[in-house]
Amino acid sequence: MKIVVIVGHPNADSFCEALALAYARGAKAMGHEVDVINLRDLQFDPVSEKGFDLRQPLDSKTFKAVGQIGRAEHSVWIWPVLLGARPALLQGFVERLFQSDAIRRDQGFTARKSARIIVTLPDLSWLERLFVPWMVTWGFSRQFLRIAGFTRVRRCGYPCMNRVGGERRDVWLSEVERLGRRAV
Repeated sequence: MKIVVIVGHPNADSFCEALALAYARGAKAMGHEVDVINLRDLQFDPVSEKGFDLRQPLDSKTFKAVGQIGRAEHSVWIWPVLLGARPALLQGFVERLFQSDAIRRDQGFTARKSARIIVTLPDLSWLERLFVPWMVTWGFSRQFLRIAGFTRVRRCGYPCMNRVGGERRDVWLSEVERLGRRAV
């Protein structure tokens, strides 16, 4: 199976990147073909300065990333919940995809595909932990993934990143690696 892992964290060496590498390691161990895309490495302008009326062309790296996502049978989207929402980098990337007509049949975006959303969360109250991750991921899966042809979307979240130590993070990395082995 061809899998693409998209990291929407704006910083290098983040826990989101560690989760992405763990998923990729697990999937590769089972013989899957895996590409990891760090959005921060792409050279696109995440701000729609001209709005949706005028098209802003994609640079070559971003266009290649769009093709990788389109050809993949399964995609994994990983990002931190910042101020209760997706990072601007990820939101800008998604807007570029829609604005540039990149989501087309020739890019493979109409096939039935599966996706996994993994989010990390700051220190939240117990009530916020129940609702915030699912509200943020539900919107992304409905507003983008389903429109782009992803029919099976699974979600998981890892809360209290500010308070959790290395031992708990290692457990989470093992969990995500197991998800990669199962390609879910």
